[in-house]
Parts: sequence; C-alpha cells; structure tokens
Amino acid sequence: MYAFSTENWRRDPMEVQTLMAIFAQYAQTFRSEALTHDVRVNVLSTDRDKLPVHVKSAIDELQGKLT
Repeated sequence: MYAFSTENWRRDPMEVQTLMAIFAQYAQTFRSEALTHDVRVNVLSTDRDKLPVHVKSAIDELQGKLT
C-alpha cells in the first residue's frame, strides 16, 4: 500500500517530484510481481488530474489498462 495525502502536495516541489518518481519506479517492479502471482491492483485517487503524466501511465500499466 502506498499513500500520498492531499497535505503532501504542500511539500517542497522537488520532494513531491521525488516521491512521484519513487512511486512510478516501484509500480513497474510491483507490476511484474502482481502478474507473476495473479494479483489484481486497483489505485484509488481523489484527484488524478494532479498526478504527473508518468505517474498516471505507471498506474494504468499497474492496473493492467495498458500493455
């Protein structure tokens, strides 16, 4: 589980960018594990529009919406 609260958007922009990069990188690793173990992943977001494009793509891949 990974959580990024709405309050975290107030952090220093570089810190937010780093956290987003960590999530995107981990999502790629976790996707292969999920596929291996037949695990379905759902990502919940209250405001997906705030997420960087590379994070949205990572989420779509993790949820199996892209190949």
